[in-house]
Amino acid sequence: MKTKELQDLLEYFGREQACYTSLLDLSRQQKQLIEEGDIDQLLTTLGHKQQILGRVAEIESKLRPYKDRWTDLRQTMSADDRSMIDLALSTVEDLLAELISTEQDCEKLLVGQINVVQNDLEEVSTARGVNDAYTTASRPEPSHLLNYREAL
Repeated sequence: MKTKELQDLLEYFGREQACYTSLLDLSRQQKQLIEEGDIDQLLTTLGHKQQILGRVAEIESKLRPYKDRWTDLRQTMSADDRSMIDLALSTVEDLLAELISTEQDCEKLLVGQINVVQNDLEEVSTARGVNDAYTTASRPEPSHLLNYREAL
């Protein structure tokens, strides 16, 4: 493997690590904001995450040519180069695993909050129905005799 290719790979993996570290920090913040119910700050955090995901997409497009010929590239690497690349990849994989776990926690929290809101809405709807029923029952119906009298 050429020195330039190795340097490029290590640089791109380093950039990915930085992006995934930032995403992990933001995901942890997102989890806290979900727990606190701070929707405004949550939306801001999600916006920051979107920007970083855009950078990840750019890095991935630069890595694509290397990934397309990955098997051949690995065969041309020295043992030391493979070791450096493997360490970089391992770090990226660890970050991704933790990021995915944190995102799944966030999803569970959001689903839980959605269920709470849905139950609250159902309770409000039921309470309105009961209230309407009592309101209707408390109004006296006009007597049929009154209608008869008025006809005379």
